[in-house]
Amino acid sequence: MSLFIVVDQKIIDWERKGEIVENYFNPENIFNDIIVFSLIQNGKPSNEILKKLCGTKNYKYIEINNFFLKNKFSKYFLPKFIYKKLIFFELNSLNIKKPKLIQSIGDGFSGFIANLIARKFKIKSFLTIHSFVSFEIFFNYMNIKEKIMYLIQLRFKSLSHKDTNKILIVYKKIQENIKKDFHKKISLIYNRVFYKENFQKKKYHNNKNFNLVFVGRLIRGKSPEMIIKSLQKIDKVTFTIYGDGPERSRLENLIISLGMQKKVFLKGYEKNIVLLDNLKKFDAFIMYGKYFEFPKTIIESILIGLPVIMNKNPSSFLDEYKGLKILWVNDNQSSYEKCIKQIIEDKINLKKMAIENFKIINK
Repeated sequence: MSLFIVVDQKIIDWERKGEIVENYFNPENIFNDIIVFSLIQNGKPSNEILKKLCGTKNYKYIEINNFFLKNKFSKYFLPKFIYKKLIFFELNSLNIKKPKLIQSIGDGFSGFIANLIARKFKIKSFLTIHSFVSFEIFFNYMNIKEKIMYLIQLRFKSLSHKDTNKILIVYKKIQENIKKDFHKKISLIYNRVFYKENFQKKKYHNNKNFNLVFVGRLIRGKSPEMIIKSLQKIDKVTFTIYGDGPERSRLENLIISLGMQKKVFLKGYEKNIVLLDNLKKFDAFIMYGKYFEFPKTIIESILIGLPVIMNKNPSSFLDEYKGLKILWVNDNQSSYEKCIKQIIEDKINLKKMAIENFKIINK
């Protein structure tokens, strides 16, 4: 069975962010042949990465070649009827055989184009949505470029929701970004993560040193700045940060200004498989976030056996966290500091918490 995937992102950036998951395009090895059709040029990853994502040796990567569709100044602003003519002409020039199914990664321009392709081949399409945007997130945490792109994509979102056959979301909150008219198309499919039993944590805190870890993009609304500051007065604790992003240089300067170079370590990007093998060496996963999300990093950490410390507003309101024993803190340094001290003083049974959380997440 063949799958045609439409992306409006540079897949090469996924690797840099540590977002490569085996068989991501092909869970359960359903598809024998996969075509990845990119609406952005110069974003091709290595063949090794593509093979890992597709889970089959029969894959093909194609980048859009039409001048109007690849040009960043025209691709989002053409009349709707023109898109159909251009994409049909492009597909005919590529001599693409009729696939079994069309998928769009995202629900904006890529979803709109995916539905046009599905219409040409007279087959079904589905799209996947991986993030939720609220007014607070839009105004407070998106940069100017992200805001502009979000507003541009709104033109295509409603059309892609209307014309697709199925909408897959990775946590329940996302459905609030979708009109109720289309809720019957929604299926909740949590983020796929890679896990092996040898990743499992066996030993817990031994009172010698307490090692915290964070994995994620270093952006506004997710920056661990508050966590770093909360560790200033706590002895025998280290904090390792895996990830990259626009906030990195500011965090580096903060660590130096506070004289915490021997306590806080910025590791940058690391391959997902290496991270998963290393997480069990830490004592707890800690994060600060103002986004509504149930990310892969949380799922992976709990599967591995790490307790999770995070600010309760807004994540604690998500359905996915109900039943999980998360160490919730307030949005301030003293709350983080108090929680970490309680753990170090053995006032919290980390192992018991990890075992109970594993059962829920595994299910």
